[in-house]
Amino acid sequence: MDYDESIERLVGATRRLDATIKSMPPDEVRNPSFLPGWTRGHVLTHLARNADGFRNFLLSARSGEIVPMYASLVARDVDVEYGARRPTEQILDDAATSSRNFVIDVSSTPHALLSSFAVNARGASEGPRIQVAEVLRSRLSEVEIHHVDLSWEYSFANSPTDVLDVLITRCLERLGDLGLAPVVLSASDSTTRWESGDAALAAHVSGPAAALLGWLTRRGPGADLKVENAIGLPDVPSMG
Repeated sequence: MDYDESIERLVGATRRLDATIKSMPPDEVRNPSFLPGWTRGHVLTHLARNADGFRNFLLSARSGEIVPMYASLVARDVDVEYGARRPTEQILDDAATSSRNFVIDVSSTPHALLSSFAVNARGASEGPRIQVAEVLRSRLSEVEIHHVDLSWEYSFANSPTDVLDVLITRCLERLGDLGLAPVVLSASDSTTRWESGDAALAAHVSGPAAALLGWLTRRGPGADLKVENAIGLPDVPSMG
């Protein structure tokens, strides 16, 4: 992973999110998002608390002490539900400020620390040890995908090609562990190709990178995708 490039992608994604936040009228915050049961206020609050949680993870890496991302998983969910009921201007400001603060924090993190490993505790004193730099891909995924979930003037068609490439790669890694059937993906608007599982048994799926990511994240029907070596698009497991 090129840390400087990864940080620049995250900076760009955060700026695009900030532009959307600034363009969204406060009375739109209470309206439904793409995610069932969540308003745009829920999505924005989730993004804010996720940014704060990742800052706690960076604090763990710096201090050598376990600092949970959240007080508990229950508290995380309560914070999102409560936070979505705040005044809409406060929700918008919180999402923008927390997102910018994380970018500032991770941008000042030395490369040596990004290369190290730390405990990723999500509300408990225990958790897996992961490379600190993984926070760059994780936060990029949160920002870009939930930006689309806001259902406000932004879709994966607005995502830069390099961001789409990173997110498709990360989705395939996660979905492979969840039982996605073997696939070979080809982006028709770039030269990028991905393989997951046994290529000899794989469905070959091609189309615009934005449509590929929409299908993999279950944010799009895959209507613009072509399938070979299979009958229809493979089922995509939920990543939760």
